[in-house]
Amino acid sequence: MENASKALIIAGAILISILLITLGIVIYNMASSAVENNGMNEVEMQQFNQKFQQFEGKKNGSQVKTLVQTVNTNNANEQNYDTRIVTIDCSSCNGAGKVDKGGDGKASGKIDTTKIQANKNYNITVEDTDGNGLIDKVEVKPA
Repeated sequence: MENASKALIIAGAILISILLITLGIVIYNMASSAVENNGMNEVEMQQFNQKFQQFEGKKNGSQVKTLVQTVNTNNANEQNYDTRIVTIDCSSCNGAGKVDKGGDGKASGKIDTTKIQANKNYNITVEDTDGNGLIDKVEVKPA
């Protein structure tokens, strides 16, 4: 009888251990998915991406200047989240320049919008280069 009660206690302890390990795995998975999407839900991610996707394709110089302002505003507002920093390359637009992500995770560089011609057309592409679902690269080239 004494051995049977000890066996039940050991079995109960094993079940509790399994439950605790399972709970730990569930909490870990929830936390890692929150980190992967930068703490943003799907709607927030779509709103973030829409700010840049609306400029994708063939646009005129005035729209490119607006895009540059949008990227600069985003980078100023999101400087605490390096995964939300957007780089932009306008170097093939009369040498207007580019904004990269520096070693500290913040935006570095400047684009001289006076070199972007308002009456000229440009091809704009946007990309998610790190696979986190957020646009992080914009490239502007003459059309």
